[in-house]
Amino acid sequence: MVLQDKIVLITGADNDLGNALALLMANRGAKLALVARSSEELELLAAQCQHYSTESMAFALDDNTPQAIESLVKQILDKFGKVDILINNNGIGSWGILIEQSPEEICKTIQINLTNTILLTRALLPNLVKNKDGAQIVNMCSIAAKIPLHMMAVYTATKFGLYGFAEALRRELEDTQIDIINVISSPVDSNYFEGENAVGRKQAEVIDIGAPEEVAEGIFDAINRRSREVVIGSFNKFTLFASKIAPGLSNSLVKQVFSKTRHN
Repeated sequence: MVLQDKIVLITGADNDLGNALALLMANRGAKLALVARSSEELELLAAQCQHYSTESMAFALDDNTPQAIESLVKQILDKFGKVDILINNNGIGSWGILIEQSPEEICKTIQINLTNTILLTRALLPNLVKNKDGAQIVNMCSIAAKIPLHMMAVYTATKFGLYGFAEALRRELEDTQIDIINVISSPVDSNYFEGENAVGRKQAEVIDIGAPEEVAEGIFDAINRRSREVVIGSFNKFTLFASKIAPGLSNSLVKQVFSKTRHN
């Protein structure tokens, strides 16, 4: 796929997958709107993308209010005029049994993983609909959108919600040229799995943790094919296949994986 001069908006650009996606898209000639919390890393990424002679700009989002998101979209459209591909990559992990999670952590996870994505997509939708070349919306849904994960009830809820939102929106937009791509991916290797989240790394490694560059390539291929859905990772593919032909086996497999990681 030729991305020359296509405008690609990537949220969560400051995480490892966001970095990999930005560099891959820049290498293919895209112009990038990179969205994340303000940081030196975000500005550095925008500078790195400029090495590919693409027009890339960092946009900070430090406020989760609807007004801040509307303002962000206005800034991006004032700069680029349109968006061809929206990649909803913003998200945080949430590990632990529900009773041990604070209300603040629960609300933050829902806000970042689901509410912000819905608000940003809504704010950008009028522009996407007008795109004569057929815009694309890419959602990072994760395996948790299909298989409930033990010790990740809140995270699973946000990913089920994101998948449901995307599928309902697809029906609303069936008379437009917008394509929606849901990405069912493995956990992406990152510094999230350090410190208090180290136990999550054990879990992620068992269920086929993915290198950011490999996951980014899978997403790029899905964009190229204008796929409705892409499943990345051998564990994900096997588990989803098992869930269709033997739901009990699939549930048992996931339960065993998560029980082992909790007690190790």
